[in-house]
Amino acid sequence: MKFDYYTLVARLLPTYLVILPLVLLCFILFPDIQNFYGILAGIFVPFGVTVLLAQIGRDAGKQKESWLFSSWGGIPTNNMLSNIHSTIDKNSLKRYHQKLEKLIPGLEIPTEDEERGNPDKALQIFQSCTKYLRENTRDLKKFNLIFSENVNYGFRRNLWGMKREGACAAYISSVVSFFIFAYKLNVDNFLFPIALIVGVICLAMFLLWMYKVNPKWIKIVADAYAERLICALDVL
Repeated sequence: MKFDYYTLVARLLPTYLVILPLVLLCFILFPDIQNFYGILAGIFVPFGVTVLLAQIGRDAGKQKESWLFSSWGGIPTNNMLSNIHSTIDKNSLKRYHQKLEKLIPGLEIPTEDEERGNPDKALQIFQSCTKYLRENTRDLKKFNLIFSENVNYGFRRNLWGMKREGACAAYISSVVSFFIFAYKLNVDNFLFPIALIVGVICLAMFLLWMYKVNPKWIKIVADAYAERLICALDVL
């Protein structure tokens, strides 16, 4: 696997957040790993597993992506070019349509009436435009904002794709940690304060999984990416 920035943030980081509660729980259940070598093992052993999980996480996000697009009423990049659905102001959108017609030989952007009359044909045209824009904005230095928003989208989509697994891991870890804390509360054992801290962290993660990681949260960055991609026409 190529460990570029996108892979690290959009694929590996979500899987780390999924297994993090279980890793923290291991530090409580197996005190011996709290020494230096144990800490290294606790970091790098899960890292090896995460390489595999990164692919699983990506697949989970991609498999659910069509459902996301359907719930949003279409692919954000296509909608951003639409005369009907775009959130870009009319004057700017008209300018971008004219620029696309200059850049792509033979392209004719449909008017709003034409789009309403034949939405399938209009969608095909917008899809072609989106593909053109993606292929011509791959320069990371020149179009770093587009790349950043794409990374943000990939991270949130893949995180959402593993929501069930992440929420379960956080919930189980929090319950076990609080149990350990309560059981050792009156025992002279240095582990119980750590158990409380881990329990609070895992509970907070569980709440975030349940109430923050959702399609609406993903759409914010999906729309931001789509708008940045279309606005790149100003410099193409």
